Amino acid sequence: MPTMAIMVKAPPFHSESDFALSLIKQLVKDKHPIECLFFYGEGVYHGQSQAVALQGQHQSITDWQALIQTHSLNAIVCITAALKRGIIDTDEMQRYNKEQTNLAPGLTLGGLGQWVDAVNKADQHLIFG
Repeated sequence: MPTMAIMVKAPPFHSESDFALSLIKQLVKDKHPIECLFFYGEGVYHGQSQAVALQGQHQSITDWQALIQTHSLNAIVCITAALKRGIIDTDEMQRYNKEQTNLAPGLTLGGLGQWVDAVNKADQHLIFG
């Protein structure tokens, strides 16, 4: 089976994000290897640990994070896009002298170079958003 590198640029609660989540669930179920799941642009909000759905909205962020943790997916949140949106890990918390992190467990901050490496290693790549 071909390996996949997947980028998600769509924000949570957007139809493309929902479609990407459904497709990735099916890929995982069918045992397709996923080299990398990379969140970029507005897609970095999927990595926010304290996101709350508004009344009447489903918990797509929670669904994404559960999928990532359950299947130990290599999930990377673009560090530049994340920092612009206030999403930080432990290293960035210390660097910017903040009191807490808000990057969800199971996800890591990384750069576009990691996305390029994943695309080069994978047989196919998909971009949503």
